Amino acid sequence: MSAFNAPWRVTCLCPSARVTAAKQWYAAVVGEGDILMATYSASGADPAEFHGVSGVLTQEQMGSFLSALADGTSVPPPTNWAKWADTTQKNWLKKTFPTVLAETGYIAAVDDLREREWTWIAVILKANGLKQIAKEEP
Repeated sequence: MSAFNAPWRVTCLCPSARVTAAKQWYAAVVGEGDILMATYSASGADPAEFHGVSGVLTQEQMGSFLSALADGTSVPPPTNWAKWADTTQKNWLKKTFPTVLAETGYIAAVDDLREREWTWIAVILKANGLKQIAKEEP
């Protein structure tokens, strides 16, 4: 296991119907406040279909994130994620995580910063036919 303190970067688009639960979970696990701010839709106008968040997570936070997403799906949560070997984690993300996303409606990219991976939000939006909703300044 790498000595990286926060080896995972997650870019996640949460379906609008699940925003309240996602905010509560993120604040409890990651310790941040109101983080789901950017909004997205196919037209680039309201109403928002997704709310976005991006963050760097520790192994423990990543395990909590994946377990929270897997909860209520056909996929067993990845227990003891932080103790899994790097290859086991990557195999789970490659083979199992897409099922979690399909069953929850979330859109996400997970990057292993130890590998210097980075997925740009523009790539995620284009692949899913979404545009950011512009907000007017007050």
